[in-house]
Amino acid sequence: MQQQYLMFTFPFVGAIIGWFTNYLAVRMLFRPRKPINFKLFTLQGLLPRRRKEVAANIAATIEKELLQAEDISQVLADIDWKQGMQYKVNKAIKQRLDNSLLIKFPLWKIVRQRVLPPLENAIAREVIDILSNLQTDLVESFKQRLDLHAIVFNRIDRFDMQQLENVVLKVAHRELRHIELIGAALGFIIGVTQVGLLLLI
Repeated sequence: MQQQYLMFTFPFVGAIIGWFTNYLAVRMLFRPRKPINFKLFTLQGLLPRRRKEVAANIAATIEKELLQAEDISQVLADIDWKQGMQYKVNKAIKQRLDNSLLIKFPLWKIVRQRVLPPLENAIAREVIDILSNLQTDLVESFKQRLDLHAIVFNRIDRFDMQQLENVVLKVAHRELRHIELIGAALGFIIGVTQVGLLLLI
């Protein structure tokens, strides 16, 4: 009779064992951070041991699937700054002229009202054309020099392991928790199966 009661603890023991093994497996993604040498094998967490490989794979995925240098370059190329630039150039010209010695010239007001506005606009357009060509060159140079793979790889590779662990746990906390609960569920099912088989014997 006592043995029968003991059998019914199998599902709960199995659930605890299943949960603990999966919990331990999740934690061993990050720990131990430094290798521990045994006679037959070396024990180290998956991420600390394969840190550079993980960083390279993440960088390659981001560069290939999520964000490319051409995308950022296109954003820079699409910035419409000409209208604001023309206003600033005209304003700068007016300020320079109004602060110059030309204001003492007797006919300055006439020249200021009739001659300078078209001249200011012409200068502004010339400056904008020069800057437009410069923008095109800068965008192309930016696209050629931007190495997203190296930036992401170096950023991840420089992460402190505690920081990397916190990032992974923050992003995948729910999924990792599900893994632990699935282990408990499988352990419980195995325990129930064992009880059923013993009752059939």
